[in-house]
Amino acid sequence: MSYNFELMDEHRALVDQEVHPIKLNLAAVYLRQERFNEAILCCDYVLKQNPANSKALYRRAKAKMDRGWLDEARLDLEKCSLITPDDKQVKLLLRELKKLGKQDESRERDLWNRSLGSEGKQPSQQIAGPPKSTQAAGLTTWLCHIL
Repeated sequence: MSYNFELMDEHRALVDQEVHPIKLNLAAVYLRQERFNEAILCCDYVLKQNPANSKALYRRAKAKMDRGWLDEARLDLEKCSLITPDDKQVKLLLRELKKLGKQDESRERDLWNRSLGSEGKQPSQQIAGPPKSTQAAGLTTWLCHIL
């Protein structure tokens, strides 16, 4: 937090002790309003001064997950589960994140298969990822197709 005046360390701690719950509550409000960037900023503020704050990690993970930033959300949830290993909400969100990750992989695989024209092929013949780098001409055609 930036102060307009110099505070002694003991006073700064007292101010931060009051500000952190306010920022965390504000992050919860932003999550409900689907204002995920603002929620992330509030949590970042708290985590900058207290990296082990499980509530800030959880809310930031929730905001990142709702934004579609699944890998970043997973990192926050893993840190949070180390701090509070018995928290049921963290475990529930981790399960939901894994489910979303599987859906995302499936959607991405389907997108690659459709965009490369392999819809009619058997599942064993379908392409599971991006085209090989040796297929530069095909890649250029593919990129033009999706753009």
